[in-house]
Amino acid sequence: MSQRVQFKWNEEIGNYCVVEKQGRKWVVKEQLEVMTFNEKELSADDFMDTVQTINYKRNGTILQSFNLQDFIKLAKDMGVYKYENN
Repeated sequence: MSQRVQFKWNEEIGNYCVVEKQGRKWVVKEQLEVMTFNEKELSADDFMDTVQTINYKRNGTILQSFNLQDFIKLAKDMGVYKYENN
């Protein structure tokens, strides 16, 4: 049987985490994996939507911008930006 794994919001750390289905419940994996991402992994719209969602869930505010660079800065400020390993 394959495991079902996905991201779910974790209020305790204020970010999405990897969870897996165990029986009828979703359980945060023992090794907490916080979701990080960057604009190269997602389309610009998906990147901005995800950053906006995390910002709203954490702070209750909406970034009033359509500029990708503003969202990149916000993602870095919130610690959800995945830096490239060059």
